Amino acid sequence: MDKKFFLLTFLLLASSVFSLSISSPSEVPVGSPFSAEINFSLDSKEELRLYLDDSLLITLFEFNSTVFVDSPKVSPRIVDYSFSNTKLVVSVSGMDDSVGELKARIVLNDSILEEEVKNIDFYSPFSWKEKKDLEAKIMVLEQTAYNQRNLINSLESDLNAKNSQLSKLNEKIESISNQIRVLNENDEDKTLIISKINSDLNEILNPTPPENPLTGLFSFGPTLSTLGVILLILGVILAGILIIQKKKRDEAIL
Repeated sequence: MDKKFFLLTFLLLASSVFSLSISSPSEVPVGSPFSAEINFSLDSKEELRLYLDDSLLITLFEFNSTVFVDSPKVSPRIVDYSFSNTKLVVSVSGMDDSVGELKARIVLNDSILEEEVKNIDFYSPFSWKEKKDLEAKIMVLEQTAYNQRNLINSLESDLNAKNSQLSKLNEKIESISNQIRVLNENDEDKTLIISKINSDLNEILNPTPPENPLTGLFSFGPTLSTLGVILLILGVILAGILIIQKKKRDEAIL
C-alpha cells in the first residue's frame, strides 16, 4: 500500500513539474501581432504570469479549483485572449526589430515555482520599394538570360550551316582531285573530264548566292586563305595538264 501511495505521489509531482509549456512562432515580422499557446497546471493560490521581455502581459490565478484572469493586470499589448483551467491562448501586438523573450512563470507568493522561455526573432521584411526593386532586377536577369540563350542558339545554327557549306566545298575539291588523278593516269580523250573540272572550279569560284559557301566566312580568315591556296594549286595543276595535252597533240601532228 505504501509503495502504491509513493508511486502515485511521484507521478503527481512529476506531472506538476513538467506542466508548463509554450507554443509560439520563432520568427515574426516587425510590428505584426502573433499568437502563443501556454499549457499549464495551477494548484491552490498559484498564479500564471506571462511576460514579453520582462513586461507583464497577463496574469491568471487559481481559486477553488477554477482559473480566473486578473483583468486589471492585462497589458494593452494583449490584442485578444482566451483561457481554460489548463490552457491560455493570447494574441500579442508586435515588437520592434529585436529578439524578444516570451516567458511563462508559475508563481506562489512571488516565488517562482516553474519557468518556461521561448525566444522570438522580430525581423524586418522587405519594404514595398525594396520588393519592387528586387522584382525589377530579377526581370532584367531573366531577360538577359533569355537573350543569351537566343544568341547561343543563333550562333550554333549559323555554325552548323557554315560547317555544312565547308563540307560541300571539301567534297567538290575532293572530286576535282580525283578527276585530276584520272587525267594523269588515262591517255584517252580527256575533254569530258576537263570540262567537268572546269565546271566544278567555276561552281567553287562563282557559286550561286543561296549556296555560296564563302559568304559570311569573314570569321574564318585562316580557312579562307587555305581554300585560296588549294584552289590556286588546283588551277596550276590543271593548267599544266592542259599544256602537256596540247604539246602531245602538237607532237602527234608533226
